Amino acid sequence: MSCVKCNIKQWLRSIHIITYILILTVVLPALIITSIQREIKKQEKTALVGGIFVILALPISIHGITQHMIYYSRPSLQKYVIRILWMVPIYALNAWLGLVYPNQGIYVDCARECYEAYVIYNFLVYLFNYLNEEMDLEINLALKPQIKHSFPLCWMRNWKMGRELVHNCKHGILQYTLIRPLTTGIAFLCELKDVYGDGQFNANVAFPYIIAVNNLSQFMAMYCLVLFYRANREELRPMEPIGKFLCIKAVVFFHFSKEC
Repeated sequence: MSCVKCNIKQWLRSIHIITYILILTVVLPALIITSIQREIKKQEKTALVGGIFVILALPISIHGITQHMIYYSRPSLQKYVIRILWMVPIYALNAWLGLVYPNQGIYVDCARECYEAYVIYNFLVYLFNYLNEEMDLEINLALKPQIKHSFPLCWMRNWKMGRELVHNCKHGILQYTLIRPLTTGIAFLCELKDVYGDGQFNANVAFPYIIAVNNLSQFMAMYCLVLFYRANREELRPMEPIGKFLCIKAVVFFHFSKEC
């Protein structure tokens, strides 16, 4: 059995290496030569450059996913890591399709926006499972000093350490996983009825209202995630969650910058 696993690992590693070499030595030069020989439009050049970065990113991210699947020694943590890592291929392809079909951006963004909410929830469950492997999370929190709310929600009643804090943080993030797909579906329907008004801050289109609801929902989810981290800072220190979370939000931020 161990020999079979070793052979599979070697086979997958060889495929990744060969694929990446072919991309760097054949596909990319061919794309560049084609773009130089042809008089292509600005939009096509932008899509070409974006496609090059997608081609470079996909093998790396898929390699990371397959490595977790091969070395699947901690399922309670790794299955959530795998779901989070799929964010890179999904966002990369979504961004490239948005460049190729700019007028159809709202349609290709539907899956991306839903997956963003799904990733944030998986990150929270990943933290929960990590902590529950070492201790009873609720009991450990109940023994700690009270965590107070931060600005701008410092006027709220403090959530009691223990079950109440865990419950409220979890549901504060879960609401985003429900609201984001719902508003995405509404935006999709509004676009079909030609009343969405993408990028327009006018009272007679749906765009500003949907953006306001999404931002408020995302702010609450981010606030609950930060509050949960503050309550478990010492226990989470070995896994360095801030760097991981910043990587997730960086993907979202730069993708948003592309849309702007």
